[in-house]
Amino acid sequence: MNKLHIGILKGEITIAFLMMPIKKMAFYLTDRVSNYEELEPYFLLLKNVPFVIFGFNAEEYDPNAPLLPKGKDGMSPRTIHKWKKR
Repeated sequence: MNKLHIGILKGEITIAFLMMPIKKMAFYLTDRVSNYEELEPYFLLLKNVPFVIFGFNAEEYDPNAPLLPKGKDGMSPRTIHKWKKR
């Protein structure tokens, strides 16, 4: 979000579009992916900037679908522990 905002302020781009998952999808994504609800308090900073933000969700969640394995490289022990509880 910040990089796109800087690009607008510097005149490098004229409008920014940011698509991000909603919080409900966070369990299925890596820890490095932000979500709409997490950044929503900061949208006020973009009030007068040509910036469009979309939050998206999955069409369906299948509890029988296998989860993608989470890597342990670069993850803090606290984060690994959080996901193992699920």
